[in-house]
Amino acid sequence: EKLENMSKAALRELRGELRGAYFSLATLTPVMTKRLDRRNLLFTNNDRFLEAAGAYKQWPDARGIYCNENKTFVAWVNESDHLRLISQAPGGDLKKAYLKLVNGVKQLENNGLRFVWKENL
Repeated sequence: EKLENMSKAALRELRGELRGAYFSLATLTPVMTKRLDRRNLLFTNNDRFLEAAGAYKQWPDARGIYCNENKTFVAWVNESDHLRLISQAPGGDLKKAYLKLVNGVKQLENNGLRFVWKENL
């Protein structure tokens, strides 16, 4: 829950083309669930390997989805990773998708979200 709250706060502060909305899986309406699913933005608890590992013990608590208005920048909170960022661009423009992702990571860091990493990994 703490990670979801930290992520949600940072995501809600995104600006420019990354501005969007956060949806908690625990409170998704059936209508919103269908909308997200139709756009392939919804993650579910149907992976048998994650289930065997205990990843769904508190499903759907502390999980959510953030989408920008164009649905080209998405964050999955507590899916199988703590935070999964997805960046897309029309026409398969890899450079644009990459630059959008870099912008998102920078904004999230500026909004107080810290990423843990190890130089030797």
